[in-house]
Amino acid sequence: MRRAELDFGDYGERVLRVLDWFHVAMRVQNLEQMMKGLPDRDERPCVDTLIDALRIAKWHLWHGCPYPALQRLERLGWELATDDSPEEARLLARLEEFIGYLENNQRFIVNYGDRYRHGEPITSSFVESAVNQVVSKRFVKRQHGVATGSCARPSAGEDVRPE
Repeated sequence: MRRAELDFGDYGERVLRVLDWFHVAMRVQNLEQMMKGLPDRDERPCVDTLIDALRIAKWHLWHGCPYPALQRLERLGWELATDDSPEEARLLARLEEFIGYLENNQRFIVNYGDRYRHGEPITSSFVESAVNQVVSKRFVKRQHGVATGSCARPSAGEDVRPE
């Protein structure tokens, strides 16, 4: 059984590092959208077959099995390598980038389905959203009343008519 990497955090506590599911799912969704835009060709399987193979790889990733997912994605790459259309070349490049991303981070892939069923986090998007809101509020406060130059608002007593 594979385990995600355990590490020590900033304060000495043990930390389980997990690859964020949101980022994995968004990359898969992007690949699927690119596949839907491919023209049908006689030399390779139809678009629906390619999408099914991608979804099976996503299923393996969801269940914490990166090795079968990577094998499925590499086979998918071989299916795409038969044509040199610009759409297919872009898709193949994006697929190869995704495979590299998974290979570099496979030790951080966990059983997301199990974590989800047990109420454990599978994504950090809620934390990222909270941080973005705090940064945005601070930025707005900093910008409030700092306008200069031609964009500056006139004060209440200033004449704003053009000369």
